[in-house]
Amino acid sequence: MKTLENPRRVRTAARLLCLLLTGLLMIPAVGPSAYGQTAGGAPAPQEEQPPAAAVTPDPWPKILKQSGATYTIYQPQLDSWDMYRLEAHAAVSVLSAGAKEPVFGVIEITASTQVHRMLRSVDFTNVTVAKTTFPSVPQKAAQYQTAFQTLLAKGPSTMALDRLEAALAIQGAEKQAKAVPVKNAPPKFVFSQKEAILVLVDGEPVWTAVPGTALDRVLNTRALMLRDTAGNIYLHLFDGFVQAQWLTGP
Repeated sequence: MKTLENPRRVRTAARLLCLLLTGLLMIPAVGPSAYGQTAGGAPAPQEEQPPAAAVTPDPWPKILKQSGATYTIYQPQLDSWDMYRLEAHAAVSVLSAGAKEPVFGVIEITASTQVHRMLRSVDFTNVTVAKTTFPSVPQKAAQYQTAFQTLLAKGPSTMALDRLEAALAIQGAEKQAKAVPVKNAPPKFVFSQKEAILVLVDGEPVWTAVPGTALDRVLNTRALMLRDTAGNIYLHLFDGFVQAQWLTGP
């Protein structure tokens, strides 16, 4: 009996070992990386973010170096946009070869647009520099216009729709502000070749009776101005009065 018992124990132990190994193989591997960490304890690398150019496809300013000169276009300012044709203007500068300071100017731009609402972007075609103005060097405006046309033709010819809509809203607010009526009439200048005192009356004089007297006074002025029953007008000045037949003198 003893000779048969040992082989059975060996077989039983072998079976248990096989079951144990099989169970270990079926357990999913769980390591530090499953909890956001690498084996060294450092945080696991996050998902790679898209480059900035993919998020904002319209970087400004745009720069072109040509024949030793540096041409720069700053972000355009919207003039008009009907969802198809766009008109804008932009500040520009040119730093010529060997120059220490750039010259500044303005270009006027026209373009055709195609709106992609799902992508929230706008594509530009037929981008044209319609006019170039350089007050300090007007003789070079045509030369600079060609260079800026080359710079805009290189693209990218895409802008965020949100940015254009924001610019359109600002333009509408500016137009509304310009429509507010204001008084631009120049003030009236009073010139005197001799000593005089200017008495201000707010509009037409408002006369009211002075109690206990036969006089009237002007209410809408800070000065003491009186009128008697004969129509003579008296103005209090320093320690006395000056007299006139009308408010305008003499």
